[in-house]
Amino acid sequence: MKWLRQILTADKASSVYDLLRMSYAVAFVAGVALQVFVVLKRGAPFDFQAFGIGFGAMVAGAGGAMALRKDREE
Repeated sequence: MKWLRQILTADKASSVYDLLRMSYAVAFVAGVALQVFVVLKRGAPFDFQAFGIGFGAMVAGAGGAMALRKDREE
């Protein structure tokens, strides 16, 4: 679980969780869980293109936000 702590923190000591990284992780888990729910429980077809576009936008936004904050990380 050390790798997860390193991913979710912004400092080298891994002592403080970063709000941006935490919110990205929660959004990722919620998005995947909702897709699984819709496909399994509702019987709706899985729209891979819509999921890919949404996931790509989320990754690009999170990456851009982390790049803008890079100078504040230790």
